[in-house]
Amino acid sequence: MSTTYIIGFIVGIICVVLVCAFKRNVLHQKGRNEDLDERQKIINGQAYKIAFFTLMAANLVYAFVESNLETVHINNFVGIFACYCAAIMAYAGYSIFHDSYYGIKNQDKRYLTFFTLMGIVCAISAVIQIAKGNLVENGVIGDTGMFICCSVLMLSIVIMTLIHKAIRKNDED
Repeated sequence: MSTTYIIGFIVGIICVVLVCAFKRNVLHQKGRNEDLDERQKIINGQAYKIAFFTLMAANLVYAFVESNLETVHINNFVGIFACYCAAIMAYAGYSIFHDSYYGIKNQDKRYLTFFTLMGIVCAISAVIQIAKGNLVENGVIGDTGMFICCSVLMLSIVIMTLIHKAIRKNDED
């Protein structure tokens, strides 16, 4: 193994530890209550099940298409990442439309702002990379596909939340 690989691995571990420490100390000290009631916990369990089966189905379709069709040219990492994004989208969609995605007493405006900003940043990154001609590398869709997947995921969560809020508002009227 090269020295740069080892240093990168160690820096990655340190970053994960710092992010976990930040989440534990800063976010939980603000008094945020992320607890879910029993109904929401049941819905989360169902959403996890749907996400699991979505991931398995997406991986099966991706493996079938990649192995049997000669016309699909996508980086393996991007393909698997897209499968994970599909599973996360299934989990988020089920949870959002069953009022279980955000915890009790949490304001979804903060989450919507975060998801919107992340979706826009990923979309801008993808557009910049596409403009530079980096979408296709050596005949396959390269790492720029991950930016596209991330922006679609984040912005679809925002859209699903806004649709759910509109439906709920119409039901109250």
